[in-house]
Amino acid sequence: AYIRVCNKSGACSESASTYIRIDKTAPSCGSVTGASTTWTNQDRYISQGCNDSGSGCSATSFNKTFTTEGVTDKISISDKVGNTNTCTVNKYIDKTNPTCISSGGSSTETVDAVTIIGTCSDNLSGCTGNVSKTLTSDMNQQVSPGTVKDNAGNYSDEVVLHFMIDWTAPNCVSSGGSSNATIGPVTITGIC
Repeated sequence: AYIRVCNKSGACSESASTYIRIDKTAPSCGSVTGASTTWTNQDRYISQGCNDSGSGCSATSFNKTFTTEGVTDKISISDKVGNTNTCTVNKYIDKTNPTCISSGGSSTETVDAVTIIGTCSDNLSGCTGNVSKTLTSDMNQQVSPGTVKDNAGNYSDEVVLHFMIDWTAPNCVSSGGSSNATIGPVTITGIC
């Protein structure tokens, strides 16, 4: 482009050439550090790089600490003339404990072994598995099947169930019998 400067009286300078650079292109997303597809229950600090062949990026990197749950999030980048772009990054944050639903308990007395199961449920990172416990001894108490965990390291509070198991044979004392022969009726009483 050529530029000529004139004053109010109309006197003008000679034309001079100059370069005018116009940048209307948004920067592109560069390399990322700190992002991950491994679940965490902590905040995640992510640094997003920037590429711009026009005016250049307004910063070497654009950094953000993510504190909210989710799989992906956004970081905005910009160049020196104000063009912007939004970059998607992997944050994989899950701060919520899983839930545990216990089954197998009963307030009815039994003489059989009982297996209680804690079924895990987690809507974000998923569960590492369910838990179970088999009870084989006498008891009349609250029992938990264990603690369930999710893939981000969160765990549930134990859920307890009531059990009544009686494996002990009753003691019985009998009376009324005799070692002598008899021809009449005999009453024998057994007391437990």
